[in-house]
Amino acid sequence: SNGVASFSRGIAFSQTNSTATGATATGTTLDHYEEGTWTASLQFGSSDTGITYNANGQQGFYRRIGNMVYVSCIVALTSKGSETGDALIAGLPFIVADNLASTALENSLTSAYSNVGLAHAFASGYKINMRNSSHTTLTDADFANSSSLRIAGWYTTN
Repeated sequence: SNGVASFSRGIAFSQTNSTATGATATGTTLDHYEEGTWTASLQFGSSDTGITYNANGQQGFYRRIGNMVYVSCIVALTSKGSETGDALIAGLPFIVADNLASTALENSLTSAYSNVGLAHAFASGYKINMRNSSHTTLTDADFANSSSLRIAGWYTTN
C-alpha cells in the first residue's frame, strides 16, 4: 500500500553458521530500529536551575539499532545558572544498560586543561557524566555562561 514493510517480530537474517564466538540463531534477528531527536539538558548536582541555552543549544539526535544506541548532542549556554556540583548531560532517549559505553567529548569550557575530555553514560540512568583528560569529574566551575560542548558516542540499552 504505502511501500513500507512491517515486521512485528523483527527481521531474521539466515546466516546461522557464523564463526563468531557465542553466535546464535537468535543473534541474527534485528528486533529494533529507530531514529529521532532528544533534548540534551546540562545539570550541575542533578539540577538545572537557571540554566539557559542559545537558539538550537539543546539539540540531540539518536539512532537505535537493536540494543545499541548511537547519540550526539550539542549544548550551548547563555547562562550556566546558579547550581553547583558535578556536571551531567541528562535526557538520553533510552535507559543505559551498562557501564561499558564509549563516548567522545568535544568542548569549549573554561578550565585550564586541554579540550580533550571523556564522557561516560551511567548504568540504569538517562545521563552522561563528564570528565577532563585527567579523569577528574567536571563541575560547574569548569563552565562559563557562554560554554558549549558536543558529545557523540554510543551505549547499550535493554
